[in-house]
Amino acid sequence: MDLPGEQIVSLYENRWQVELFFRFLKQVMKCEQLLTVQTAGVEIQIYCAIIASLLLAYSDGRNNDKEKF
Repeated sequence: MDLPGEQIVSLYENRWQVELFFRFLKQVMKCEQLLTVQTAGVEIQIYCAIIASLLLAYSDGRNNDKEKF
């Protein structure tokens, strides 16, 4: 508990962004299960989901990062 309050708030905000990202993967991109537990496989699955979401947003002509989940 040696951290200043501002740093704790910043850490919590970053943690919340991670939570929103995984919610996006599960609900919007339907990545409900990981295909593997190996680091490289998880990275590939997440990169594919990100690329797919960007392609979908590009083809829709809208910016999905401003929409509320």
